[in-house]
Amino acid sequence: MKHISKFIPILLSLLLISCPSNPSQIDSNDFITSQTVSEGYIPFTVKVIDGQTKKPILNTKIEIVSLSTKENIEPQTTNSNGLAQFNLIESNFYNISVLVKDYIPTVKSLTVSKNNNNLTIEILKPNASIIGKIADGNGDFVEGAMVQLGKNLAITDSNGSFEVYTVETGNIDLSISKIGFEISKTNINVEKILHKNIETISLKNTNLTPSILFETSKKPLGISKDEYISLFKDLNDVLIQSGFNTEFNDISSLNANTDIIVISSPSLEYSENELKILSNFVKNGKKIIVLGEWGGFGEFKIDNINKLLADANLKINQDVVKEISKTNFQTTAEQVIISNFNNNHFITKSVKNIVLYGSASVEIANSGIAPLETNITKLIGFSTSNSFRIKNELFKSFTKEQNGLIGVSNIGLGKVIAMGDVSFLTSDDSNNDNTLNLFEKDNKLLVLNIFKW
Repeated sequence: MKHISKFIPILLSLLLISCPSNPSQIDSNDFITSQTVSEGYIPFTVKVIDGQTKKPILNTKIEIVSLSTKENIEPQTTNSNGLAQFNLIESNFYNISVLVKDYIPTVKSLTVSKNNNNLTIEILKPNASIIGKIADGNGDFVEGAMVQLGKNLAITDSNGSFEVYTVETGNIDLSISKIGFEISKTNINVEKILHKNIETISLKNTNLTPSILFETSKKPLGISKDEYISLFKDLNDVLIQSGFNTEFNDISSLNANTDIIVISSPSLEYSENELKILSNFVKNGKKIIVLGEWGGFGEFKIDNINKLLADANLKINQDVVKEISKTNFQTTAEQVIISNFNNNHFITKSVKNIVLYGSASVEIANSGIAPLETNITKLIGFSTSNSFRIKNELFKSFTKEQNGLIGVSNIGLGKVIAMGDVSFLTSDDSNNDNTLNLFEKDNKLLVLNIFKW
């Protein structure tokens, strides 16, 4: 489906460019800038402030874990200005954790690079939180249910458990959604108590087969509807065998029985009204899966679709992420990206390797920084630290770094999944190994997890 030959000379020449060896120093008047940073590392600063008073929080321990190597970076403590500096950080993807007594536990995901080496995190003192479990009509616990208390969200784990925090007290709406179940809405009295247990909430099964709409009105991938259906033939068969109904049609066919919409690299723009329809669809407890294309392949309207993703605090970039080849760029198989995963997430649990044929990067629009968790935004799949990214349409900006490839979030009670590439779930055989892309390594498992989440 894709042709990379036109990029080969550029990619080869870019590999000859050496990366800067002297990372830039932090420009901050209120931080100790005299600390030495070892060559090859990036000075990374985290500032922690109170989300209500905006005052710095001192003596706070910051923990950082590399999501590629699982290495724990030596923790640092904030100074009187709420700042902590890390001097042994490489350009990579990290989880940054802030655990402060009486504050909401906060974990943020961030790709640290020379040009992205400062992070401010706002944390809040909750007045209350509730702990509970969600079950189905048979008493089996429900994983991946969205729980919304007022404006604040949580998602149930594999045991159906959740804890949701709030700064509000009194009578607050509690809503729970999961595809395949009726939305549960109640009003509860929230007392000024942390970690208060409530009774298990039972969801009523709709007894309807989940329905998927593959949206075709915007010429996905720049090809015809018939070509698009053919490209997804094997995926369609797998989904039907797994208990889904599927339909390839335009947005006008959207109805109350539609549960999931798949948007694949549209080459025509959605109108503002259509974007609103899609956003409202998700808010009501549904799901949208957005699949991009690297480098804007197929005339992918990135800016247009990012208007929708902005509601979910996600963004697909117009760039190219690939693995660095040990030999050359002539062999398609050596373009494959094997992703690393956050295996605590439903979508990526048990997934070890997937095969992509290049991808656009996916990022959290504001690094996931929010004073309270009103969304569940996170990156759960990313390239290895041995990958590189070409950043713009002229392919003039080149960096060797780890990048997000799969992002998950929500709009209201519904879920959003964004990926930087379509190829991994198609009926193509991109590397000519007699195995269709969908059936390479754990691609099929990942795809089914995405639709079942």
